[in-house]
Amino acid sequence: MDHKAHRIAVKEFLIQSRGLHHLIQFNRKRLKDLESELPSLPALQIQPDKVQVSPSGDAYFVRTMEQIEELREELEREIALASQINDTICTVPPGKSRMVLLYRYQYSKTWSQIAAEMHADNSTVRRWANDALNEVILPDDPIMLSA
Repeated sequence: MDHKAHRIAVKEFLIQSRGLHHLIQFNRKRLKDLESELPSLPALQIQPDKVQVSPSGDAYFVRTMEQIEELREELEREIALASQINDTICTVPPGKSRMVLLYRYQYSKTWSQIAAEMHADNSTVRRWANDALNEVILPDDPIMLSA
């Protein structure tokens, strides 16, 4: 893979970090809210040969349990992605290039904000970013969240 294609692949992977922290927080709250509803829902009546679901609350209980399981799986994937992104950025040796990636992808800073933070001009910061993107080692099986 040439440098340009590598940088594009790395950017596509790292860009997923934008808003990921907020998404994880939001989904944790949703999960907590759903789980807090469970005690107020009727329990399923399970018999050896069937599960009785009345039209009232039991079907809602089952749906809520399914939503909780789906949300747990989604959260697990989002947390794994956040960890994988952090590990990927850490494949760049410590220094200015790594700092640029952290500011850009972990903290969602603009180029101007990064330049001000690092006391450099925009073109220098972008050069450091390109150097860093060339040095990143992508995971063998990168997690990609669907859009």
